[in-house]
Amino acid sequence: MKGQGGARRRKSSDNPQAQDNQATKARLLQVATALFAQKGFHGVSTREITQQAKANLSSLYIHWRSKENLYLAAYRDLFQRLAALTQEFFALLEKGLRTQESLEQVIYPLADLVFDFYEANPELARLNLHRVLEDGALAVQVEQEFENPFYHTLARCYQRLTEAGFMHVSDPEFLPFSLEILLDLYFANPTRLERRLGMSPKALRARLRNHFRETFVRLVHGH
Repeated sequence: MKGQGGARRRKSSDNPQAQDNQATKARLLQVATALFAQKGFHGVSTREITQQAKANLSSLYIHWRSKENLYLAAYRDLFQRLAALTQEFFALLEKGLRTQESLEQVIYPLADLVFDFYEANPELARLNLHRVLEDGALAVQVEQEFENPFYHTLARCYQRLTEAGFMHVSDPEFLPFSLEILLDLYFANPTRLERRLGMSPKALRARLRNHFRETFVRLVHGH
């Protein structure tokens, strides 16, 4: 019986229809994330999502049931990646503490880790800014389900490190939001700063990375 069950699972995984359904589901999520990031939740229609994803409207409702669920799925996907990043963040922090490195030697790799995530996932910054402006029940759900637990975890970490004397964070609860604001404003529309400062994208990115590192250090140093 065990062997037959395994055979059935293998047969199911090799089913072209099942594979096509999963590919359609993933494509809908990818397209919807890009559109929500570009236009906000209210600026995007289900028809626009399905047309760009080359899927029919019924597929969207079969997989996600509603546009609201698809929007939440876009955030869930990004915050799951952030949660994975947090494990690496804490591992780097613990390594720095064990080796008794300077504050800059500990913080710079952490800052780079966060910066690189936003650079690879600029949709998060754009989604965040649209959400702040749109507000409403869906925005509150994102805060409660994804954002608040994530930032509370970081705040508790900064609080423990402050109590241990390694850092001197004056407001551990607000620190994650201070750093997020800096990244959101830049990655939501980097060309705005490129025009303002007359810099190439590469030069501006390097300058902002250094500024983000230094800001991170100043915030955890209590200055």
